[in-house]
Parts: sequence; C-alpha cells; structure tokens
Amino acid sequence: MTDTHSPDAPLKCAIAGCGGIARVHLDAMKNIPDIEPAACLDADIAAAQQMAAQAGCPAFDDLDKMLDCVPLDCLIVSTPPAFHADIACKVLDRGIHVLCEKPVAINLAQAQTMAAAAQKNGVRLIPAFCHRFAASSAKMRDMILQDSIGSPALVNILFCGDGSGLAGRWFSNRALSGGGVIMDTLVHSIDLFHYLAGYAVEVHCTATCGILGLDVEDTALVNLKSPDGVIGDLFGSWATPSGCARIEIMGSKGTLFFDYNIPDILVWRRSGMGEEHISIPSASERFTNQLRHFAGLVRGRAAAPVISERDAVESMRVAEECMTAAIKTAPAGSKA
Repeated sequence: MTDTHSPDAPLKCAIAGCGGIARVHLDAMKNIPDIEPAACLDADIAAAQQMAAQAGCPAFDDLDKMLDCVPLDCLIVSTPPAFHADIACKVLDRGIHVLCEKPVAINLAQAQTMAAAAQKNGVRLIPAFCHRFAASSAKMRDMILQDSIGSPALVNILFCGDGSGLAGRWFSNRALSGGGVIMDTLVHSIDLFHYLAGYAVEVHCTATCGILGLDVEDTALVNLKSPDGVIGDLFGSWATPSGCARIEIMGSKGTLFFDYNIPDILVWRRSGMGEEHISIPSASERFTNQLRHFAGLVRGRAAAPVISERDAVESMRVAEECMTAAIKTAPAGSKA
C-alpha cells in the first residue's frame, strides 16, 4: 500500500479505463465514505479528463506516471480484458490492491500470474463478480446452507439480451475481449455457480456465432457439475432482444427462483407447502455492496471474504475450457 494518509481517512482509489462500467463503479464510490476517487486513467486522455472532472481528481493517460504522482491504496481495472493482466500486475507490484472487472483476464495463465503477483506483494486481487454481492444471491446461498431446499440438484441461470449493437465494439473483438458471450456474460454465471454450488469439476459447452454473425460466439450453453454432484445449466445469449435474467435452484425439498426484473422478491417453493415470497431489500445495489466489501478487504476488516483470488482463477479455468469447447462446436464456416 502506497498510502501515507491517516488510517481513518478514505482509501485512495484510481480507476483504469473510463468507459461505461467505470462510471458504474464511480457512482458506487459516491455511496461509500470509506473510499474516494484519486485518479482516472485512460489511453484516451479526453475520456479520462471527462471522468476526472466528475470525480474531482486528476486525469492520466500513462499508468507509470499516475503511479508515480498519486499515492494509492487501491485501483479498479475496467479496461477491455486484453489489458487487465498488464495493468493489474504492475499495480500489484507497487503494493496496491486491485479490483478487476470480469473476465479477470483473457486466459487462465494470465489469471494465475495476476494471483501470484498479489500473493507475492501481500495485497488483494479481487475479481469484480458483482452478482455475488446482490442481496438475492447472498440470501439464496444462506438458504442452501440452512437446508431450506434440501440437497441442491440443479442451478439454472439465464442471462440473455440484445447484443446487436456490439458489432464493431471491443466486446466482439476477440483480441481485446478474449471471446464473446462466454467471456462477457456467462463468466458471471460460472462464478455464481461456484458461489452457490462449489467449484466445477466437470465442464461442457456448446456455442454458436451464427445468429449475429460476429467474430465471437453470441450464444452459448454451459453445463457444469460440482464436487457434490450439483448440475449447472447456464445459458447466455446476445441474440435475444426480449432479454432474460433469472436464477433457479432446485433441491430435494424445494426450489428458489429469482427474476432480476422483480429485484425485491425471492420466490421459495416448498414441496407440499406452496409458494412463499421473501422480501429482498436493496437487491439491486450489488456494485455498492461489492465496493464496500473490497474496501473492507483492503482495510483488513472483512472477517469472512465473499470472494477471493482463487475465485478469479477458477472462473478463468472454466471459461477457458468453455472457449475451447465453443471453438469446436461452432457452426462450419463461422469464426468462433
């Protein structure tokens, strides 16, 4: 940690990459007195300056210069994935904690290198899997641990939407993104499966890029199995304009169902006992919850971490297996 201010002062946090998701992190930061923006970095200095003006901090287009000029406790990496590893490792080597947007890297080797850098320097590398920090996800995990639905059998997650506007953007440029809907969307579902059921020991995936005609997969189905035999059925697509975001967990004594379009209600269906609606307060504040937890980790005050460096590595392990399978199952003549 390069911080020299009082231990009670807000943590100094930089943002690297000043696109859309960076604005979400900046908005979350406004809700947490314990952390404040200290610098904005982007290869496009105009983008950095625009965000810095909103944040009330200096702007940079050079990482080394920023690190030399601004004392930092932590940094959020929100650039395209191809740049995550280089930025994170350089920052970690300075003794600065990192919250890294998903996917944490574009391959497993990079993720392992990043985690090793964090361990070597005694700082944290936390993947930004915001869905873990939704109150609904925490409630579902608690209910599973409390045996509310018996032995879990299936975790079914659907994250779908309209990706027709992604052509020509970095999301559909494999060199920058590492892949398509698997790396952008399904990586969230993979992490949620790990959170709710345990790390996957079996991985299967089929995908297509034939619907939108992109250079990366636009639709994919991932099947996982946990050490306890829980099956994961994870579907993601950029080719469904009507959209869908929901989680269903089926067990031997009941089912939990959560629809992101109804963010304040978790449905609990119990065998022979009907349906109960459980109120979920502040279910949509996952980015604020995530950043608050990260600040606690930086401070060393998080007694029970919700997420760790291992989760960063495990998500990339499974995503890489899925990408390998996606290439094999892509339709003939496609570029996936």
